[in-house]
Amino acid sequence: MIDEKPRAVQATRRFFAFRTSRWTWRRSLALMLALSVLSAAVGGAGGYLYGQTQTAVTADRMWASLTGLWSDTGQIGRTADFAVLEEAIAVLEDVFIGELPGDDVLNQAAIEGVLANLDDRYTLLLRPEQAALEASDTSGQFGGIGSMVEWSEEDLAVRITEPFPGSPAAEAGLVTGDLVIAVDGEPVAELGMSGTISKVRGPVDTAVRLDIRRGAEEFELTIIRATIDMPTTSHELIGPDADIGYVRLHTFNALAADKLGDVIKGFESADVTGLILDLRGNGGGLLDESVEVAGLLAGRGLVVRQIYSDGREEDHRAQHRAVLDRDTPLVVLVNRSSASASELVAGALQDNGRAVLIGEPTLGKGSVQVTRMLADESQIRVTNSLWFTPKDRSINGEGLVPDVLIERMEPGEAPGVADPDEDADPYIEAALRHLSDLRTEG
Repeated sequence: MIDEKPRAVQATRRFFAFRTSRWTWRRSLALMLALSVLSAAVGGAGGYLYGQTQTAVTADRMWASLTGLWSDTGQIGRTADFAVLEEAIAVLEDVFIGELPGDDVLNQAAIEGVLANLDDRYTLLLRPEQAALEASDTSGQFGGIGSMVEWSEEDLAVRITEPFPGSPAAEAGLVTGDLVIAVDGEPVAELGMSGTISKVRGPVDTAVRLDIRRGAEEFELTIIRATIDMPTTSHELIGPDADIGYVRLHTFNALAADKLGDVIKGFESADVTGLILDLRGNGGGLLDESVEVAGLLAGRGLVVRQIYSDGREEDHRAQHRAVLDRDTPLVVLVNRSSASASELVAGALQDNGRAVLIGEPTLGKGSVQVTRMLADESQIRVTNSLWFTPKDRSINGEGLVPDVLIERMEPGEAPGVADPDEDADPYIEAALRHLSDLRTEG
């Protein structure tokens, strides 16, 4: 019999070897280029998984973690030669006609230049203001307009994926599929995703001006910011007999498992005959929460296998009994914006036969990042491992293929919000049809 796990380990080693083999000769060049390219084009669509808690890190340890040179004794195995970099800075200080940025900007730019050459979109630097945004995302509260968004590379714009019900965004008339092309007159193509989010958020009761593109139409909206409590879940009883539980999980923040558990318990008390878990547009979040969520639905057992660049393996298992009754049919809705933790949960449920997946192929983010706080309050996020489903499937770069495929929805069509209209949403319509067929067969 062939053991499948070594193949997963080999795939992981190939993934990391491809990057480290290119590192040495590019290292100095990347740092020098960073001095002139102060805003590197790195970042990630979708979400991320925290693999470990965030801790402070020295500059030496940060550099070593990138190059793989940190030893068990806490010493750097080889010394990077910064003489050329220092020489370049000295030349700039001596002859440059303009004013050089401060040391903090130069440091951040140098790090971004390094990361831009690693061929990994998820290894990146969060500058202090970006790190603050991430903290508000995982805490669940911030000042803004109230909408889920994603980056559209094709349009170089930020796409509205879901205005929160009752939020300033919804009240102003923003709909799914709208493209934000400018914020207070600054083009989103220049701001990027994090810059756009940073400018949209701000003090409560202040105004932000958005330039919106909807199809061929462009118009301007002025929206008054409010305190936004980002919903973790939205739920409703739907179906002809209102006996199907529908719950949308918006994010895998620190509240995700508790909130979803409460919703499922409520549905069980209402004697639902089926459950629809909507993970569309959910870009991911915390690893521990995703394991807990999978356990709520499927019970104890392996959820994900994490394999590091050195071949070490770590199995993440759900430790508690399922909250959802095993006899309650489960459908999981996914789309191209379902990423990371969403794919982890959906993949585990698909592997063990607990759920039927309906929708589009998912994003394909099968990697885990660790986050470290730097001395200037910026954060560095580094890919340190790949994850595999219980059946040793890697979805990295490929995504999950649903059991039932649905054609991509056009901009402006509702993706299943808090009060879903099953007649207008082909995903929910397909889920209800599947659950009805199961009841007929039973």
